Amino acid sequence: MAGTSPHRRQWPLAFIIGGFLGLATFGSTVLLFLYYYNMLSRTSYQEFLRQQQLVLGQVSNRVTVPLATYDLPTVERVVAAAMAEDPKSRKAFGVLDPAGQTMAAMPSKGYIETKRKDAMAANALGSLYSYSDGPWLVLEIPIESKRWDSKGVEQVVPLGRMVGVFSNAEVLARLRRTAAESVLILLILSFITMALAYLVLGRFVVRPIQDLVRTAGVVAEGRLDLPIEAHGAEATVELSALAAAVRHMTSTMASFVRTVQPTAEQVATSSKALTDITQQSSGNIPQAVQVMSQISQSMGQVAQGTQAV
Repeated sequence: MAGTSPHRRQWPLAFIIGGFLGLATFGSTVLLFLYYYNMLSRTSYQEFLRQQQLVLGQVSNRVTVPLATYDLPTVERVVAAAMAEDPKSRKAFGVLDPAGQTMAAMPSKGYIETKRKDAMAANALGSLYSYSDGPWLVLEIPIESKRWDSKGVEQVVPLGRMVGVFSNAEVLARLRRTAAESVLILLILSFITMALAYLVLGRFVVRPIQDLVRTAGVVAEGRLDLPIEAHGAEATVELSALAAAVRHMTSTMASFVRTVQPTAEQVATSSKALTDITQQSSGNIPQAVQVMSQISQSMGQVAQGTQAV
């Protein structure tokens, strides 16, 4: 049987299994993280959409009265103040008349008109969409005023439309932080799993195997009187059975040696005597026959001892 190639690199068993468990833990956790991140992204987007719809409704309520009296300077001040409250997410506000003409806007009428036109062309009005200059949420709601006639009947008077352009940069930044923290936790968990697997396997698998390998080497040298030790082998069924089999093999070999050794010594003595007789004289044939008979009996005893073992 060919031996192990000296050029092939060998790795500790605990390292291989520990590494595999670490990678398996990392892979399964990554899948869970991707599912969690996807759910978190959807939830964050829905919350972002609801929040900006609420903001646009509040701004619309604030411009309703000055718009009803056609107080455009006040409308512009309200729009500018709403922009200043959260400049990171609120990128533009615009007030349109019922005909769709821009009456007031921040930062400019052209910006609002362009974004509204692009959103309508992409059928993305009311949803987050990636435009040429980045992802934006363009919302539009009606501005209405409620009045009661002389008979007390409520009437809804359309005053125009409120347009808002919002950025989800803060939501993306929060998701990136969550992703970075999650990846760090994944790496730590994988390292801990690998380290624990290495320690456990080294204690309950690798060490008993190493003990049995050393025992096999000692037995190969002919030392059959030493106790067979396999620390930790009792913790697993397979290694415990292997240790028991090695002990039984060593005990059988020792019993065989004890049975055969006296007979083997007798065979060696008789063989030497036969050789001496043959060399001294060819006339001692009866004595030579007697010695050969003793050798034959000794070989039969060796055979019987082998079958007994």
